[in-house]
Amino acid sequence: DILAGARLEFEAMGAEIVGGHTIVGPRMELGFTVIGSVRRTNPIRKDRVRPSDRLYLTKPLGIGVLLAAHMRCQCRGVDYEALVSSMLQRQHPWAKAAIENEIVAGTDITGFGLAGHLLEMLDSSGASATISLSSLPALGGALEAFDEGIESSLAPANRTAEASVDATPSCRKQAAYQLLFDPQTCGGLLYSVPPSREDAFLADASSAGLDPPSLIGIADKGTDANTPLRVEE
Repeated sequence: DILAGARLEFEAMGAEIVGGHTIVGPRMELGFTVIGSVRRTNPIRKDRVRPSDRLYLTKPLGIGVLLAAHMRCQCRGVDYEALVSSMLQRQHPWAKAAIENEIVAGTDITGFGLAGHLLEMLDSSGASATISLSSLPALGGALEAFDEGIESSLAPANRTAEASVDATPSCRKQAAYQLLFDPQTCGGLLYSVPPSREDAFLADASSAGLDPPSLIGIADKGTDANTPLRVEE
């Protein structure tokens, strides 16, 4: 059943499971090594953020804190269902839309959280960015879980990125601020979209039946190497 589910997902992305082996252990485990080749002459990379690029996020945040709440039996059933649905949402249609619109800067949001992965892009590109807390998409129940003092076990380590974040004390007190450091499992994609490609990118995503991505901020020239990420309310 596990292999059948894995095959379903891989075949949806044009890939095949071509080998493998089994191990015996105290719990059920499954892992894959993905092998492929780059077909584009201008692939999507982290180090290509440019001034005036729009920062778009394809999935809501809060997966880590909701999984932590679920472990404590403090996640509502309706929120857990939405959480699982979000994690199962395939992202390759977004990759196709980005490729077809010649977007060259992007990454996925996983264990280091939005701030960690965005800072990787900004540092490698010599850029800065300003994002708005009010624009960050959150899964249902995530902000409430933060207010109750719940967080993922990885969140404290992720908050080391705060040293590179410029935010007011009032921003840092908001529950939405914690979304920046929440680790994601099967998280969304973050694209840095040039203004000239923005309309076409959004139109292609809409035509593909994708939910609109969230515009969370804008990039600019790297003016402060110490705090390249600015956060506003």
